[in-house]
Amino acid sequence: MLFSERITYAQNLKDIPLEAIAQHQIEQPEETLVDEESLITIKTDNVGESIQLSQKQIICFEANDNYTAIYYLVNTKIKKELYRITLKKLEIQLLEFKEIIRCHKSYIINITHLERISGNAQGFKMHLRNLDFEVPVSRSFPRQIIDNLKNITINKPDSL
Repeated sequence: MLFSERITYAQNLKDIPLEAIAQHQIEQPEETLVDEESLITIKTDNVGESIQLSQKQIICFEANDNYTAIYYLVNTKIKKELYRITLKKLEIQLLEFKEIIRCHKSYIINITHLERISGNAQGFKMHLRNLDFEVPVSRSFPRQIIDNLKNITINKPDSL
């Protein structure tokens, strides 16, 4: 049955003019167009599997054993997907992106979505826009970075 489907698919593909295929590939909805400079490609532990997201879409990453939950925005709605990759491997892939930092053994956040920081030296919490939970901050996370992030969130315009 699978073999006959492939044959039928190949025959139908021959009937489609090349101009129609080329035109279909060029036309993309505006919401899927993304600045190529800000695209992040994440390679997972599954062979041949990778995820491509814009840096603006990514909210945070949460560790779950050998898996990582990725929280990201799609048309102003939060989407959560689980992928087979450790947070350590993911952190190595994201080293070149300055706005994406590891703040806890179980979390990597995108500071462009940071709304505010609460707590004290006993336990800081980061509040990210659009998330319904707080992200904990490790005690070993440098205090100077927390102070800098607090200043950024205080001086940041609401339009971001």
